[in-house]
Amino acid sequence: MDRDPLPLSDLARRRHRIRLRRQDQRWQPFDKTAKLGDFDADLQQPVAAQPYSVGVMLSSSNAVTWTPHQDEDICFQLVAAKFAPATKTVNVGTFAVANMSDLLIRAEVELPTAAAAMHFEVELDDGSITLLNPDQAWELQSFYTGNVQVRAVLSGAAKVSPVVFPVILAIEGELQTTGTYVTRAFDMGTLVDILAYLKTKIPTGATIALHVDAANDVWTPVPQVTQTPLQDAGWVERKYSLAGFTANPVGRLRITSNGTPAARPMAYDFRAISA
Repeated sequence: MDRDPLPLSDLARRRHRIRLRRQDQRWQPFDKTAKLGDFDADLQQPVAAQPYSVGVMLSSSNAVTWTPHQDEDICFQLVAAKFAPATKTVNVGTFAVANMSDLLIRAEVELPTAAAAMHFEVELDDGSITLLNPDQAWELQSFYTGNVQVRAVLSGAAKVSPVVFPVILAIEGELQTTGTYVTRAFDMGTLVDILAYLKTKIPTGATIALHVDAANDVWTPVPQVTQTPLQDAGWVERKYSLAGFTANPVGRLRITSNGTPAARPMAYDFRAISA
């Protein structure tokens, strides 16, 4: 009988079944069974006890209705793994990057119990090592150019091991230091007042600015007039206002952000009106 090419994790107090089924009626699935009172030709001794008292053999002619046989069992072999050592490091590979600011390593990992664990070691040319879990994003503090070596560290116990499936995928990213968002054109008018709100988190070294145009790419700054701290640390709601602007019939707003890997501006919940 062929073995499953992949390991099967099992837990205590879980019942399983071994099912032998064949459409070919000439095949006899129960040639290797033991019944109480019969003679075991392989061991040259009578079957005097039930070998597998934790389970019951059943048979069926249609695979729907099953008949239990309390005094008979199938002969089978159950292979279990015993893992050693409890921790193992596997070299995943090395790749070259240019101006990398972000890294994410994707992997499908099975952790059968809390005794199993798995993480990646990421080593750069300077010898620094960063530990990452699968699908955990790493935001570097500066752009990096060089080699990246990735190792998988698996840990478990004698009867428990993490299972890592193919394929492991390393995804690198290069942060753009400048970004813009332009709204759709909406109704404005002659000498209107522009009012906008934006929730932001702007670390030292980063900036966010707001501009308005008359859908003609001639941008006018919209100054910030107030800011209100929010509950989340570092987040504030900024109010922008500009009076007497003409954009007839429509205009647009533009958000411009500038930052670095160490200073990444963030913004959401943008609202704006003209009156």
